Amino acid sequence: MSGFEIAGVVLGAIPLILKALDDYNRVARSIETWRHYEREISSLSRNLSNEQARLRNVCDLLLSNLVTASDYELMIKNPLGPLWKQEDVQRKIKTRLYRSYDTFQRIMEEMEAAIHYIKQKLHLDDQGKAKWIEESTIKRHFERACFVLNKSECQDAIDTIAKDITSLISMVEMDIKLEPQRKHRYRGRLFGLIRQTSSNVYYALRDSMSCKSDCRHQVHMDLTPESEKATHDLDDAEIIEKIGFQLAMAYRTGNSEVVTEKHGQRILWEEVIVRASTPQATSILDPTPTPQSPARPKRKGVNFALPRKSTDDTTRDTTRIRQPSVTQASTSTVSTLKLKDGATNLPRQLNMCEELRGSPEKSISGMISHQRAERFWMFDITPKKTTGTRHNRSVVSLKQILEGPSRATMTYVEKLHIAVMISSSFLQLHQTPWLPNVLTSQDVFFITGGSQSHPDYTQAFIKREFSKRDSEDGSMKCGPPGVDRTAIISLGILLLELSLGDTLGNLRHQYETSDTSVAARLLNEKPLDHMDGGYYRSAVRRCIGANFSQLKLDLDDENFRQVVYEKVVAPLEAGLADNSF
Repeated sequence: MSGFEIAGVVLGAIPLILKALDDYNRVARSIETWRHYEREISSLSRNLSNEQARLRNVCDLLLSNLVTASDYELMIKNPLGPLWKQEDVQRKIKTRLYRSYDTFQRIMEEMEAAIHYIKQKLHLDDQGKAKWIEESTIKRHFERACFVLNKSECQDAIDTIAKDITSLISMVEMDIKLEPQRKHRYRGRLFGLIRQTSSNVYYALRDSMSCKSDCRHQVHMDLTPESEKATHDLDDAEIIEKIGFQLAMAYRTGNSEVVTEKHGQRILWEEVIVRASTPQATSILDPTPTPQSPARPKRKGVNFALPRKSTDDTTRDTTRIRQPSVTQASTSTVSTLKLKDGATNLPRQLNMCEELRGSPEKSISGMISHQRAERFWMFDITPKKTTGTRHNRSVVSLKQILEGPSRATMTYVEKLHIAVMISSSFLQLHQTPWLPNVLTSQDVFFITGGSQSHPDYTQAFIKREFSKRDSEDGSMKCGPPGVDRTAIISLGILLLELSLGDTLGNLRHQYETSDTSVAARLLNEKPLDHMDGGYYRSAVRRCIGANFSQLKLDLDDENFRQVVYEKVVAPLEAGLADNSF
């Protein structure tokens, strides 16, 4: 049982104990020679009630901003109910407590033992009811009843509960205070893992496209991968397995109608979720300790077993695989997966070209993979749950929106949300095959469909096209290492255009030849769509000025990713949080 479930059990047990004490008090008042026990029982009841209130406050702290107000009220009213066991709530609390979670678990187990001791001493039955609440019964068990009513028998246990709750309050308050800093530190690490994984998703897709000569496949990838469950308390391998990439794919041949970027162009979508996966087999984790940075607990690397062709041995050999280091300064701990004969039950390998050309009523489900040297990646593909028909969809670029009538309908909060998605994607996808070195408004797309009259601004996509030539080209072209000033400047210009609701081409003076000079002038002349507070303008200025001179401009470096996140992305996220209702 988790520590948080135990908290619910304790909260559920205390009212039963208080009811038993009240019953004993009532009996003590009815027997004149025992009235001196009344004060002792009242003291026990009062002390335990105080600890009940303090424990509720601890739970209130733990659950703040993790559950809805209505769910919280239900949990307090029914501490033994199912909401205390919800996996999502358990995960969020474990993340919030981080390194303190094991201590929290031990404290709650000690508190549960103290509650059990009190129930035993009060001789409560399985339903938590007092056995001796009738005068005649107490007289038959006079000595045992006197022992039960002795305050000292329970006070030590209540003192233990009080001490434990005091420790919990101090620990939980500190963890909540440190939570924002932990999230900030973690984002650079998460973005690095998304960069690793997204590149291999691309190459696995490319390898799975056994296309005919006239095939073309458009793949739109959501700029915001699913990562809510990829929390900072996990190691690298666990985080990668919890990252989900949403893809919307389309198929055409050379003789079919070309799918263009024309506004309103209808596309037959195949929407799927792609996640890194280990083989469905018995696994034995064999961690290999390596030097770690003192600032972070040890993390395991990412390993996916590659079965050999020979199956004669009782246990298959495995290829120990370690992904590229997320940081230059430390080396991840490597874990291996050993596959045993008969244990494998892998999903079928997909030919994505055939799947996309197949029946539109059939969902795509299976596995794709990519191997380079000794590194082997496997990805599960599952259909995304969608509403409405897949035929009734279209795409429109951000450039078309900024230069068309739709820009007038884009709200302030929608612009902030798009800015957060774009700036985050720069850290997550730059120097991967998904993102061009110079990011422009022509590279960002939105979906319209169904009864929507305007694009859905809650999701933004980047587009790549796969063809037969791509599947035959085994090269891995991600651009030169590091990140040049042009890439950073292009991000700043894109954020500026989004704020002003227009493209630089429409705002340029005839004498201006440089995009940077146009952007600098606009920053000085125009308010950024009332995006005040300084956070938006500061982020744009830092990008356009490439103001990271104190560091090497290299997104492979976790320190640089962290600085870009803190100076560009985090202020935009804070602005969005402040303006969202």
